[in-house]
Amino acid sequence: MKRAAVKIIIVLFIFILPQCHPLKKPVYYEVSQEKFLLKAPVIRVGLTDLPQQIEIESEKGLKIVHKQNGNFVKIRNAEKVKVELRKNGRDEVYFVQLGAFLKRENAEIFLNQFSPLYPFPIKIYQSSQFYQVRVGPFKNRADALEVLKYSIKNGIKDAWILNDILPSEAQDNLIFIDGEEVKMEKGYDIFLLPSRSSELIRINGNLYKGIIEIKNGEEGVKIINILNIEDYLKGVVPLEMNPEQYNEIEALKAQAVAARTFAMRRLKFHEEKDYDICSTPKCQVYRGASFEHPLSNRAVDETRNEVAIWNGEPINALYTGSCGGYTEDVENVFGGESVKYLRGTFCFHSNEESFSSMEWSEEKTKEETIRILKRQFPIEDLIDIYPLRRGVSGRIVEMRVLTSKDYLDLRGFLIKEIFELKDLPQEILKMTNENNEIEKFIFKGRGKGHGVGLCQEGAYLMAKMKRNYKEILLHYYKDIDILNWKEDFK
Repeated sequence: MKRAAVKIIIVLFIFILPQCHPLKKPVYYEVSQEKFLLKAPVIRVGLTDLPQQIEIESEKGLKIVHKQNGNFVKIRNAEKVKVELRKNGRDEVYFVQLGAFLKRENAEIFLNQFSPLYPFPIKIYQSSQFYQVRVGPFKNRADALEVLKYSIKNGIKDAWILNDILPSEAQDNLIFIDGEEVKMEKGYDIFLLPSRSSELIRINGNLYKGIIEIKNGEEGVKIINILNIEDYLKGVVPLEMNPEQYNEIEALKAQAVAARTFAMRRLKFHEEKDYDICSTPKCQVYRGASFEHPLSNRAVDETRNEVAIWNGEPINALYTGSCGGYTEDVENVFGGESVKYLRGTFCFHSNEESFSSMEWSEEKTKEETIRILKRQFPIEDLIDIYPLRRGVSGRIVEMRVLTSKDYLDLRGFLIKEIFELKDLPQEILKMTNENNEIEKFIFKGRGKGHGVGLCQEGAYLMAKMKRNYKEILLHYYKDIDILNWKEDFK
């Protein structure tokens, strides 16, 4: 049995995982004897929203492989693994973000242009969709504010402050296998497989397909689910587009292709992390096999291997919950360069009643607005806020914040983020007192999300109008091809 287990791991990690490059013809391997099947391409999903106390088990037990510094050191069977993720000391730090770009080469051009201005570290960070150019980190907001002022004076109008949490001195995390504590040094990994290939692994009661990796890297212990990308999608689609609410198969098929394309792009342009994609809304929501639904599973199966392609690469398949009647050009929301396939377009709604149900309104007092702005920008007071520019959808994509001494201009998604709105606003109304002084700002808009790419609500209505999933995708993503990467890319 030990030889068979070793063979499993060698095949998985020497032969299968290197085949994960998207748009490459896959090779399928069935591991002999154990009959554990893992098909390329596989994706490594960081389960980043798990609690501190984790229990991992399978109905008939687990097969556990220990790996240290690239070498397999121990193989054993076990009933249960418990993990206690001790939170490392955490330091809050601040960055000044100078710009965000869809293409790395554009971020590099921007960095090379502006890095001579700064005596501080300036670096490209990759998020789920963008390459962000940031200065920092800084230990306190005051230092970041000074750099922000300097950046704005030097013509970088999209600069703003964001904070992040970085690990400080790492603490030992506790791993118990059947009650026995296992010491995990850096570079030490544990792989967990179900003893029977027909079974799944449970993490705190939720089912997961594939393999679970407990990885102790530079940023501490990570729990990673390694599985076939089609199985991954079956855990994504129902959480991103609820099949009970959006019960039209063609809409779910469009969502499946968008989610697959998003994931395949991450495999091609992955972040410098221990995993390919996270499990939270920052990437795509994923919580394993327990949340699968027959209708969304059917949507994944009926679009197997299909991705949206533009210029020979998987597109940045952004999607949004409800666009309020019209989607927006990507550069107006996220900045950076324009992209041919992410252009604003009209969206479908069933009637005036449903259109009005998309509307929202957020009220903020003047004092509250000042507090919000002070967290990000060097202002002392506030005179007015008013629109400067609207996008093709009617959203306010640029607004001016006027103070007694100066002004600052806010653009795109930053408006939504800073004021914590459901979407970019369509209107900014003001309530004044008897002295005609502004006391309250009222932000009004339609829709929910960021308004770029495929609109899930609009896709559902198009499906009800008997449009198929390819028609839906081609409506929201302009001039793309929908191809089977396995058959059409050799």
